[in-house]
Amino acid sequence: MADRNAIDTDPGALPAAQEAITGKAKRGADAALLIGCAGCGQCVEDCPLQLPIPELMGLYNEYLASGSAESLADAYKSITSETGKPGNCGGCRVCEGSCKNRVKIADTVHKLSALFD
Repeated sequence: MADRNAIDTDPGALPAAQEAITGKAKRGADAALLIGCAGCGQCVEDCPLQLPIPELMGLYNEYLASGSAESLADAYKSITSETGKPGNCGGCRVCEGSCKNRVKIADTVHKLSALFD
């Protein structure tokens, strides 16, 4: 039977309780990185290109959570197939003027374009 009070001499090993706390902190930090889009769609009405901004913000949140653009490529193609590409955004930021959550929409759609176009 293992001694619960024994000290682990491996400096890289964390006790299970410390690993759980570290995991919770990382998930909290990851959540803080997510785009705070409420999905109201007001930005779409104001966007000269009528980009599907809430869907794009959701996709970017999925990318931030997963860290993988590869797995989201098909979703990106589907979202942008009937509208313009985020790369066509001229950065006028009219959409941002109507965002109650003050999301940096133009910056985010350009990041998406860099990932997928």
